[in-house]
Amino acid sequence: MIAILLSTYNGEKYLRDQLESLYCQTYSEFQLFVRDDGSTDSTISILEEYASKYSNIRVFKSETTNLGACESFMWLLKNVTAEYYMFCDQDDIWFPSKVQISLDALESESKRSNEKAIIVHTDLIVTDNNLDIIAKSLWENDNITPAKITRKYLKLVNYVTGCTMMFNRKARDLSIEYIGNILMHDFWISLCVDSSNGVIVSLPIPTIYYRQHTNNAIGASYKKHRFPILQRYFHIPDFSYSYDLYNVIRTKYDIGFAKYFILRITYYLKF
Repeated sequence: MIAILLSTYNGEKYLRDQLESLYCQTYSEFQLFVRDDGSTDSTISILEEYASKYSNIRVFKSETTNLGACESFMWLLKNVTAEYYMFCDQDDIWFPSKVQISLDALESESKRSNEKAIIVHTDLIVTDNNLDIIAKSLWENDNITPAKITRKYLKLVNYVTGCTMMFNRKARDLSIEYIGNILMHDFWISLCVDSSNGVIVSLPIPTIYYRQHTNNAIGASYKKHRFPILQRYFHIPDFSYSYDLYNVIRTKYDIGFAKYFILRITYYLKF
């Protein structure tokens, strides 16, 4: 079974568009699991409307305070058992072949690496809130092309975007035990797979319209920074983020701070 995990929070403006794109998929054998993170708008009503129309939706309503996107997605991952998993944001549009393309690639890789954790992910088309195209490739826009960065630098720059991922049960099992702040769910799962000598398949084709608007939890980095080079490569002046990032990385890799800093300098010189 493919489990599509959707976390919602006050998503009434774009949620219907996203749900419609799910139910226009060429591959329809999936289950949709939704956790609402305490919405105060009509998000729950929209979800209940679709749950009354389709039998493959299960909605979990928040019984706690707002967790935020990362913790909400990880809650779903911990509480849903499936063979394959996909993350879904509430405001994007999936191309009709998205599930099928990812499934084909994952099953093909599974024949070669059936005992390993596997992630398949793709490029994205970046749009504004009206779906007018900002960038035809997020990878090019953010300079995060996987073939250019390579796995060596994945621990520094996450090029695996959660809403394009499909991954297997092994990747899920490696990821659900964690301590403290993992920053973002997609980054954490990528680190878990990479550090376990798993497989990450990067498909250089877009499979979604990645909608950017003022309420994005996280998004494309086309915004201007006061210190663009330092911010991009060293997360300066955001020292707290740098510290959190290093703490996440050292839970998965045998790497001291000096080695980590040299690796980051090497990455900077590479680009």
